[in-house]
Amino acid sequence: MYWALIVEGRVTEITDLDPQGRYPVELNWQPCPDNTQIGDTYNNGVYAPYVAPPPTPAEILATQSIKLQQFTQLAAAQKTALSNRISTLQDAIELDMATPDELAELPVRQAQLIEWKRYAVLLGRVTSQAGWPPDVEWPAQPTEGMDLTVSAVSRPTVVQAS
Repeated sequence: MYWALIVEGRVTEITDLDPQGRYPVELNWQPCPDNTQIGDTYNNGVYAPYVAPPPTPAEILATQSIKLQQFTQLAAAQKTALSNRISTLQDAIELDMATPDELAELPVRQAQLIEWKRYAVLLGRVTSQAGWPPDVEWPAQPTEGMDLTVSAVSRPTVVQAS
């Protein structure tokens, strides 16, 4: 037999040890079915799965605002990284130092920057949508950009054979 500790109508602990003599009497231990889970509700001998209340309007606003902030920060970081890379590539071309790979990379990076700029503009319009904040149509995030997990100027480590 299993026992559930009930606090304010919720199961907070479950044990297979008989609470008689093992726990303080003031604790509300009740016999419970095998499938009882911590968090379930208990009312007059009846256990039921806990159903969380729907989020409040303030909680929805907070969640959506955080999501928007994260997307906006990523877009800003991508735009900065791409702008910096494009500037370096243009400098290399201007100085007649560009490699064939760099010449091929420039239009790709310019197209990526346009997509991230478009994305940032659409993010800026999210809060003016009729459904904001609970019903948002998030713009599609560009799939290509700079890899922000590595330095744009870092070089791979070369291991020399002994």
